[in-house]
Amino acid sequence: MKIILGLGNPGDSYSKNRHNLGFIVLDQFASLNSIEFKPSKDFKCQIAELPDTSEKILLIKPSSYYNNSGEVTSKLINYFKITPESDLLVI
Repeated sequence: MKIILGLGNPGDSYSKNRHNLGFIVLDQFASLNSIEFKPSKDFKCQIAELPDTSEKILLIKPSSYYNNSGEVTSKLINYFKITPESDLLVI
């Protein structure tokens, strides 16, 4: 399993802020590939899964503010038992 984590701040007032580059990249990729994000209350984020891949790949947008993204990231790493060095890409 791989996780691609896009960093950003929730809310429209931050939508074009430089700290939202991770959200912008994931939203654009999802749009181009007809992928839909769904809210996850368990992890406090929005999750989308890439279809038709040999390995499960999740796109993640934390619902917390940019500086608090570590909480969501830590929960995901522990739950899915991934190795950050090889299974996590942060944008």
